[in-house]
Amino acid sequence: MEVSQKSEVVKTKKAKEEAQVDRVILGKSEAKLLSKWMREFNEKADGLVKVSKADMVNYLIASHPSKLSEEEVSDIARRYYDETRWLGWSMTKMKEAKKKGMSLLFADLMKFRDEFLSSSAGFIKKSKTPKPPKDDKRSEALENGSAIEAKQDPSKKPQESVSEA
Repeated sequence: MEVSQKSEVVKTKKAKEEAQVDRVILGKSEAKLLSKWMREFNEKADGLVKVSKADMVNYLIASHPSKLSEEEVSDIARRYYDETRWLGWSMTKMKEAKKKGMSLLFADLMKFRDEFLSSSAGFIKKSKTPKPPKDDKRSEALENGSAIEAKQDPSKKPQESVSEA
């Protein structure tokens, strides 16, 4: 009899682990809004149906289209862009390119960032730095480029190119 009780405990514990897939922490204003929606629903349902915070969040996520719209991507980027995190990402990309014998300019990464965030209604303000001299070949290449381009470092052996998304 103890064996069956033990297996029941294991089954229950496993079911709970499967049910709890992920947890998130809401911001203060988002938590207030969620509480407001729950009170609103629970008042209208008048006890017939009662939902938890998890029920409400799961419903909202499940009822959203499976793909984010371009507008949502832009809004999220504008809201959560972090310069320090971006700088770390940039260093990682430059190191990856170097390992592959490629050269990736910081200016290329800045241009990619600006293009990605450009639809974010002027979120990135252009700095007022003087333009480099016209005879600077790197500057001309950057002005003519359109996205991140890793260029072959002539001092390195040719290897795979770095692709960015």
